[in-house]
Amino acid sequence: MSFFRPEAVAVLRTWGVPLLFTVLGGVLIYRGIELSGRGAWFGPLMIALGAFCCLVLIGALERAVAAWRGRRDGPGIVTVQEGRISYFGPWGGGILALDALTAVEIRTTDQGPAADDLFWQLSDSIGQKIEIPGSAKGAEALLDILGTLNGFDHIAVIRAMGSTDNAHFVLWHRGTSPGLEH
Repeated sequence: MSFFRPEAVAVLRTWGVPLLFTVLGGVLIYRGIELSGRGAWFGPLMIALGAFCCLVLIGALERAVAAWRGRRDGPGIVTVQEGRISYFGPWGGGILALDALTAVEIRTTDQGPAADDLFWQLSDSIGQKIEIPGSAKGAEALLDILGTLNGFDHIAVIRAMGSTDNAHFVLWHRGTSPGLEH
């Protein structure tokens, strides 16, 4: 059991190193400028160390942002093959035929970015439903295959991807027009 909430730990893992180098670089540059004004010989050394920390900060920020944006470590694996979408994860899954789909929806939560906050929900004609986290391995292929459905609402996908609330987006439904439901 951790003293910190899992969301706080995830944020610190991503942004802790850049924050540390920001503070360290700022303090070193400030002290270097202050000591240089007094004629101390190690003032320029402090400024150089502060500048070095700033360079390391840039690299740490690049790494943190790349890790945050490219998060693809979600649960489960999605495969799209021969007109079938399959998802198998730790809490369930299944295989749906593209021809048998009856509804494509996205559910968003307010839990991101520390936790999965976007879930594809697929339903078929025999009543099978699959919920796929947006960060699951291979989930990026879903938009490629589902976007080919006649009447698929791409604007709803854009709204869902930008949502930070608990919301439900209907992207496609066999025989009806898509929209937004809260």
